[in-house]
Amino acid sequence: MLGLELSVRTTASHIHSGNFGGPVPNAANKLLSVISSLYQDKQIMIPGFYDDIEITSAHRSLVDEIPVDTDSIRNELGIQRFDIDNDDDYYQKLLLEPTLNINGIRSGYVGEGMKTIIPNSASAKIDIRLLPDQQPDDIYQSIVELVDDLDPSVNVTKLGSFPPLAESPETPAAESVVTSLERAWGLDVVEIPMLPGSLPAGYFKRVTDVPILVVPYANPDQNNHGPNEHLDTVCFENGIKTSAMFLTRFDS
Repeated sequence: MLGLELSVRTTASHIHSGNFGGPVPNAANKLLSVISSLYQDKQIMIPGFYDDIEITSAHRSLVDEIPVDTDSIRNELGIQRFDIDNDDDYYQKLLLEPTLNINGIRSGYVGEGMKTIIPNSASAKIDIRLLPDQQPDDIYQSIVELVDDLDPSVNVTKLGSFPPLAESPETPAAESVVTSLERAWGLDVVEIPMLPGSLPAGYFKRVTDVPILVVPYANPDQNNHGPNEHLDTVCFENGIKTSAMFLTRFDS
């Protein structure tokens, strides 16, 4: 993951759109123009963005085997359709393609009724989900250069990053993990090649060079980063059992 903030400031304060609209720059318009240039026709337009992506056939095979009920997902989220051409591509899009996501935009007047101003400042927070072997620092530098070409008045600030990681499905530890999960939960295990989450696993890999396998123990409706984020006690207990079983099997 690569986190960014784009910001721009124009006049000393908000000004009246009737008195100054047209010749005086609008901070919100300037920011949105730059952001819209970063992503067009479902493609991220950052130069060289896709060059270093390495997805193996083994990873693609794992994704093809993931069961998905797209109707249930849509109903749960309260949406009519996904932003994909085919529902069968749900996990291909989620796991095997990078994303550029606007977290939030702040500018101007957003209270009740109207206030005819030209905003003097605007900012947006963005996260970019990366795939192996994209390098956060290289992507960040490309964004800085692109934004400078588009509009030098827009500033780019790096908020944080994690390098991407996808472990080989054939790593010997994977078999012990799968067996431990099956015994602790009494369910079939679904293997996925990578998680679209922000974890320091990539740094662990660089330092230790040992297999890194991530096992989510939480319930599917845990609601990450939202209201009522929670962990069911049965998941907590089964997580303890899984860890203990894995350590026993892997040690032997």
